[in-house]
Amino acid sequence: MNKKIMALVLMTLFIVSLVPAMAESGNDDSSSDDDKSETRVEVKDDETRVEVRDEDTRIKVRERDGETEVRVKNGDFERRIRERIQNGKEEIREEVRERVKDGLDKAEHRVRERVREEVDETKDHVRKRMRELIEHKIDSTEDRFEYRTKFEEHKKELRGHEKYEFLKEHRVKAKESYLEHRTKLRSLKEKAKSCTGAECTEKRVELKKGVRLHLLKTADLIERSLEKLTDRLEKADVEGKDEALATIKELEERLETEQARVESLVDDASAAEIREAIKDLKKLWQDTRKAQKKVVALLMRNKASDLVGKYDSMQENMQKRIERLSLTDTSELEALAEKYDAQLVIVKEAEQAVKDAHDTFDDDTEAFKQAQQTLRQEAAALKEILREFTSKFNELK
Repeated sequence: MNKKIMALVLMTLFIVSLVPAMAESGNDDSSSDDDKSETRVEVKDDETRVEVRDEDTRIKVRERDGETEVRVKNGDFERRIRERIQNGKEEIREEVRERVKDGLDKAEHRVRERVREEVDETKDHVRKRMRELIEHKIDSTEDRFEYRTKFEEHKKELRGHEKYEFLKEHRVKAKESYLEHRTKLRSLKEKAKSCTGAECTEKRVELKKGVRLHLLKTADLIERSLEKLTDRLEKADVEGKDEALATIKELEERLETEQARVESLVDDASAAEIREAIKDLKKLWQDTRKAQKKVVALLMRNKASDLVGKYDSMQENMQKRIERLSLTDTSELEALAEKYDAQLVIVKEAEQAVKDAHDTFDDDTEAFKQAQQTLRQEAAALKEILREFTSKFNELK
């Protein structure tokens, strides 16, 4: 019996020596020889039990009726298994997150592509409609009325940049058509001058038709210019905007009168009637060109004011940067800041000169151009000082 018990104990100790080795395979932190273990033996009439424990492992051996049962429990091994399971779960979660993110990115990409396609289709539709409108024959009063109606309906469908591009391209087409008919009109004039005999009457009728059509093309070009000008002004936030829009409105009303007058001209209209129509439309065109230049000058003046405002706000920013370098010699930065302040005064004076020149723009456009050029030069000098200051600050910080 004692031999049997001893055999069980030896077997148990052998298993104890194996389990840590398996559980700690390749691990330098495995239990050392100094680990404490406890052995307990229990003997009954019909069975024998041996139990060995240490810090992480517990082994039970039971023999009964000639059968031996061995149970091994290793805490560290189980802990490592649980950690592996947990790590595996985290890896799975991370993979799921990555796949979801990848799916969202792909979905977002598909949406962007779809939106881009729809925008392109809309632009193509706009261009197509515009070409249809521009290429539409407008030789008769009825056709011109239908043309204007379609144009206005389509213009209402557009917003923002699309509307601006539409009006811009439409004006380009109107100008091309105007130049084309001007060339044809010159040819008709030459033919009318060089004609002899009975054919002169026919040539003069063709010339009058050509003049009438050319005047209509001129009116179209003026109309497109005023529309583009109105669109630019409506989107701008500038002083004098209402006054400029009122001027354009007045020009549009004059244009409507001149268009109706030209459309009413018949093939046998007198030379005096044609000359009067040409004179009035030419004056309207000159006034429109003057209004265009003044609006552009107004927008430039506003842009200059915004630019000076930004440069003005940089003074405080420069001072804060100098204060941040309290433990450094900032004498060069301070000198540049003083230079900047002095140049800013000059820029503000140049800006005021631009405003004053704009007030007398109708009488002296050259003065405005010169004032604008001076402002650009002084602003460039100010920008260079700011660049030097920024470079020096980055060097010292």
